[in-house]
Amino acid sequence: MSARRPQERPYDDEAPRVDPLLEVRETHRGVRPGDRRVKIVRPFEAEFERGPEGQLVASERTILSRTGWHSALRSLRTTLIGRPISSEHEQHERLTKVKALAVFSSDNISSSAYATEEIMRILILGSLAAITLTLPITVVIVVVLGIVGTSYAQTIKAYPHGASSYIVASDNLGTIFGLIAAAALLIDYVLTVAVSVSSGVAAITSIAPSVFP
Repeated sequence: MSARRPQERPYDDEAPRVDPLLEVRETHRGVRPGDRRVKIVRPFEAEFERGPEGQLVASERTILSRTGWHSALRSLRTTLIGRPISSEHEQHERLTKVKALAVFSSDNISSSAYATEEIMRILILGSLAAITLTLPITVVIVVVLGIVGTSYAQTIKAYPHGASSYIVASDNLGTIFGLIAAAALLIDYVLTVAVSVSSGVAAITSIAPSVFP
């Protein structure tokens, strides 16, 4: 007993077809028998536009057409961050030095606001004589910052298109060192947020010592 083959549906040449380019091809019969013409309709022409390499990207009209609280949120985001850019222009976007420092050096800049105070506070808990260690610790910090700056300069030359600590360490030292670098960064980010929050609370509550926990 042979299995029945599913009945194939006849191909409907008159049905509209949507291809990956979001174009609908409509076939219309001509006046004379046998004449046909194909009309290409782009119903999403206002929502999408074609990029330099032929890819489809969302148009600015689509991005900015939201209403209600989405519009208020977009206005706030535009004020704080700036106008959105399309995906095709994103890879060519470059930050100014001031914006780059604010974005990529926030860890170092924020540390300068509380690091010295926290170091001296811990030294005072030891003894007054431990305060003399402030200068050697400062020298060590300056040396470490110099090493980090030199490392960044070499990394930029070796990886002009950008690379993370994991990629740089993995390519030059091995996967294990890449994982160590990634784990160290995760720990550093967590500790930076924790210390920044606690230091910020201490600075704010210094105005009213009675509410200090």
